[in-house]
Amino acid sequence: MTKARASFLMIFFLGFLVSPCYSQGEVQIQGVTVEEGKRVSLTKQDLQGKSRIEFKLTPSEDVDSVRISFDGGKSWDKMKKKGSSFIYRHRPRSIETMDLSFSVESLDGTKNVYSTDIIVSYEKSGPQESIDYLLRDLKSSYENENSNAFLNLIAFDFPGQVEFREAIDQDFRNHRNIRLFFQKEEDLIGPSGEEAIYDVLWKKNFQDTSGANFSDSETITMKFKKQPSGWKLAAMRDNTIFGSTLIGTVDLTVGSISFDGGTTTLTAVINNNGSKLAENIKIDFYFIDNPALSSTKQLHGSQVVVSLGVNSQVTISRDFSSLLPLTNPHDFIIILDPENTIGEVSERNNEAVVRFAP
Repeated sequence: MTKARASFLMIFFLGFLVSPCYSQGEVQIQGVTVEEGKRVSLTKQDLQGKSRIEFKLTPSEDVDSVRISFDGGKSWDKMKKKGSSFIYRHRPRSIETMDLSFSVESLDGTKNVYSTDIIVSYEKSGPQESIDYLLRDLKSSYENENSNAFLNLIAFDFPGQVEFREAIDQDFRNHRNIRLFFQKEEDLIGPSGEEAIYDVLWKKNFQDTSGANFSDSETITMKFKKQPSGWKLAAMRDNTIFGSTLIGTVDLTVGSISFDGGTTTLTAVINNNGSKLAENIKIDFYFIDNPALSSTKQLHGSQVVVSLGVNSQVTISRDFSSLLPLTNPHDFIIILDPENTIGEVSERNNEAVVRFAP
């Protein structure tokens, strides 16, 4: 037995040989008996070097002729009689789903149409190879900022399609020179004939509209489904790469900073320009005594902003009277989220400094 033949028989092992008789006869696909109502998944390997799939019907009684339909009875092809059976060799498209029916003409001229409820799915490449192609197409269309091509790779039942399209378009408005890298890390489920789930590590390098360079990486759990037009991306979990607007990200910035020498008070306006609520924002306050002679920052203290909503701002202040008298120039520095515990669009705009000269 060839390796391809063994692979094909394994497809049927768990159910397709349970009840070998179709109600109007025996149906065989590639020499394997198929029960009514079953689904069959085939690849190029299963054709054993040939370009056609062999369908065979052995009627339960003598008949004059048989036609076969692959589209649920919309169109028909005549099968060739061989002994007591009828055979048709079908050349499939690269990706094709076949809904199998037979039109049988009896010796007395009576014609009957029988739906087998057998669905045959063929793809030239195997599921793993097809998903690899899909991942490469996702990468290419995203790098080329082609939202239509990218979204054509999404399943029709992908959750939140309208919002996701808007988020992808937002990515392309805000990001330039996008480069993606991916690596499949773990097969969580499959691939079976119809779906698969993978953990995929994605790395993304890009520039914002000002030309600043950024990078991000995340392991995304990606679910794929086989649909009539091929394999599609059906869902994602832990996605921080594709569609940042939909995902929701924090973007903390220091909007303004000032220091009042009379009251020795530092005042700053903190903005959240992102699309997600920011919570437990730690803020560190530093000072540098006589910055012309030293660059050493000294921590003066910290505080926490419990929450800051989307497109919101808050004014904070810090009393530095403990440093009196301020006889030398001082730099006063504020750093937002110093340990980078909050995922943000950019970590580069979290620091600001103001100089006080007595």
